[in-house]
Amino acid sequence: IESRVNGDKYVFFDDVSSSLKMAKDAQIKYYDGSELDEDEIKTTDKVDLWTNASGQVYVIVVAKR
Repeated sequence: IESRVNGDKYVFFDDVSSSLKMAKDAQIKYYDGSELDEDEIKTTDKVDLWTNASGQVYVIVVAKR
């Protein structure tokens, strides 16, 4: 996750050609719903994306590495 000067945050992937802009009210949580600090997510973690019926996108940490 990279923060910009204007407060925008982006999730960048290893291939660096793809990124997602996070919503201003984006929350980072464990799979069980508890809070997770942004700096606990590592670039080596395996992540997956999931979209619910309301169009909300979730970045899910599949494996901590």
